[in-house]
Amino acid sequence: MGLPLIALLGSIASEFITDWRESRQQKRQLKQAANEFQQQQARSAEEYTRQWELQALLNNGVWMRRGTLILFSLPLPWAYIDPDGVQAYFQVLEQMPDWYLQAYGGMIAAVWGLSELRQWRAGKAARKQHVTE
Repeated sequence: MGLPLIALLGSIASEFITDWRESRQQKRQLKQAANEFQQQQARSAEEYTRQWELQALLNNGVWMRRGTLILFSLPLPWAYIDPDGVQAYFQVLEQMPDWYLQAYGGMIAAVWGLSELRQWRAGKAARKQHVTE
């Protein structure tokens, strides 16, 4: 009678240990899956932030560039409609002080130059990031 009882207890203990091991294995797998998901979410959030910042840099100053382009292009269609008015406009510009025109030209150059510099640096940073990944 003692031998079957020991065999029965051994069988029960064996099943209990097997169930316990499987339970621990499932918990580890679940924890690992949760960690991998969190890492993926963090990478995704970082990528989204990086893309958003890059897009913001690329679009920064767009309206200033468009405004200056319109300002410099405006005399072209205006000359077709009112040539005398355009001629008077440029005569007024000729009478303006050189320092004012130079300062204005410098501001326009800064708007276009800094914009291009930002785009160049943002592209360089994106290329550098792409290479390191």
